[in-house]
Amino acid sequence: MTAPDKSSLQAGVQKVLDTYTAGTGPNNVPGAVAYVADASGKEVAWAASGVLELGKPEPMKNDTIFWIASCSKLLIAIAALQLAERGQLNLDDSIDKFLPEAGKLKMLKDGSTPNKIPTVKDTLLILSGQACALFNQELADWFGSNGLPPTAHLDSKKERLYTPYASQPGEEWNYGFNIDWAGMAVEVVSGKDLETYYRENIFEPLGIKEITFKPRSAGLVPRLAGSHVRNEQGEVTNFFPLLLPEEDQMEAIYPGAGLFANGSEYVKILVALLNKGTHPVQGGTILKPESVELLKKDQLEGKLIDDLERKFDRVIPAVISDRFVGCLSPGLKKNWAYGGLRLKEKHPKRGLSDDVR
Repeated sequence: MTAPDKSSLQAGVQKVLDTYTAGTGPNNVPGAVAYVADASGKEVAWAASGVLELGKPEPMKNDTIFWIASCSKLLIAIAALQLAERGQLNLDDSIDKFLPEAGKLKMLKDGSTPNKIPTVKDTLLILSGQACALFNQELADWFGSNGLPPTAHLDSKKERLYTPYASQPGEEWNYGFNIDWAGMAVEVVSGKDLETYYRENIFEPLGIKEITFKPRSAGLVPRLAGSHVRNEQGEVTNFFPLLLPEEDQMEAIYPGAGLFANGSEYVKILVALLNKGTHPVQGGTILKPESVELLKKDQLEGKLIDDLERKFDRVIPAVISDRFVGCLSPGLKKNWAYGGLRLKEKHPKRGLSDDVR
């Protein structure tokens, strides 16, 4: 069977985007960009449609910058596995070896001492016992008792990352600031802030110039797409990015959700992973082949797998879905790898299975 040529694929992708940005229905969006490359690193399609932000005339363009939220998580997993390859980081070490404050925290429910201190591996797999105040009412109430709103959990102050354990470390998959602890460990081990570490060890080897935790200082804000949320009626409204702090006041970087990127740049990372860690065009290597396999290997067993279906608290109903991971694939077999959620059967709409997302 002859593969379709690039022009027909480009036209097809453009048509899909135009369809979904043409109106205000429950399936429509203000704007979108799609970048498609094959495993050889060759660009297959790159299309943009709609507007940069709802209610404004500026068009969405190929070079638009997006807050990529949880797509950020893949990079901290890569960074941790890089240090493990080099013998600089043992994933089985307790996290308090690098973050002493983590060893002093108590349980949120009753103030007792946790059964154990989480390991670096626990933090990467969302098993550290840390929660997020936007998805956990008990933790939101704890913030309230300290005179703070739940959104204070995202104000880039380092002390906010040391909240009481919402669940026993290693015993429950509990979405929260687990991976951000892993990021802090990478900074301690490498002696570099994550922006610098990523640039030297991931971005430069792959020729990436437009992925950053600091879009203001990088001059990318004029091209930044607006953030939006869909309410229960299906309407899309504007919403300020949860992670766009004043950079001169940043005490902590959030590797779990803090990156801003152009789509074509992010795909370079995916292409490298499709080629066992080495980009076929740029030539840079970010992981050894065995580490790429580890990145996508199932890591959860028993009850921990069931936790992926658990509903999360809608602390701010206007902007938070009541399902966070489950909303991607409710009822389907799934697992969690260092690289993220892994579906184990075909999705009825997305048609993909055995993938890491």
